[in-house]
Amino acid sequence: MFSSSFANEIVLDKIVGVFNEKIFSLSEIKRIKNTIAPRVEMSPIVYRGDKLNEYKIIELLFDSYIIRDKLGNLGIIVTDDRVEAQIQESEKRNNFRREDLINFLESKGFEFEEYFEVIRQSIEYNLFNTKIIAPLISITEQEVKNYFYRSNISKVKTLNFKYKLTDFVIPRDKVLEKDVPDLTRVFEEYRRSGHIPEIYKSFETIDIGEVNEEDLSGKVRTVLKVTEEGKFSKPIVSGNYVHVYFIELKNLVESKIYLQAKRSIYNRLYMEKSENIIRTWLNKERDGYYTVNLLK
Repeated sequence: MFSSSFANEIVLDKIVGVFNEKIFSLSEIKRIKNTIAPRVEMSPIVYRGDKLNEYKIIELLFDSYIIRDKLGNLGIIVTDDRVEAQIQESEKRNNFRREDLINFLESKGFEFEEYFEVIRQSIEYNLFNTKIIAPLISITEQEVKNYFYRSNISKVKTLNFKYKLTDFVIPRDKVLEKDVPDLTRVFEEYRRSGHIPEIYKSFETIDIGEVNEEDLSGKVRTVLKVTEEGKFSKPIVSGNYVHVYFIELKNLVESKIYLQAKRSIYNRLYMEKSENIIRTWLNKERDGYYTVNLLK
């Protein structure tokens, strides 16, 4: 029989999670939670999400172990030497000696050994993103342009477009002044059904084809800027005719402001898509592992 003093010395650490044969203890998870601020600062891609409690931390650890295992299946192992090389690069970039780095970590309540493993996780996550996730993501030029257009809708007058147009033209004397605004609806119905009121049957269509907006008159340019692709414009009275333009294509010209924003937009779209794909991928892959999170 154990003495009471000996029994008091025995500290049973609660098991709170399991990944295959790996066991996570409550003290281990609490340590991560207590140092979550420097972890997020050093590796926001690994320690991602809001209000990371113990339950979420275990879920993130599951993700890290799945990523590590999948990289291993591809023959990719992040060795201690590779981690050390990256730490040395960081020290050189920040003009740190190892002693400076350790003092910096200790000021944040962080151990060098913990930092070493966080850097390993970061390298693994970046490799996972590059080797596994990136090939699953496709971002078209038009998606980038559409995002730019939506983000700059208040500045639409500063954007330049290239159009493919058809001009629906009708003599002005065939349309009552009060009925001019209704011509957009009339031609929309004609395009949809082929029917048009008898009074408007004298209209003609002119296939303008592709045209840059600088080649259009100021009035037409202003109206088309606020007309969506696949839609009819508001009627424009010019001389003895009324024009309603159908926009078959409306493409953003790669202006200077667009070219400057293009890379950041691509990165933003990539991040949005990758977050969804990564979550779906990890959830699917988790079915192949034994995982238990006891902090639900």
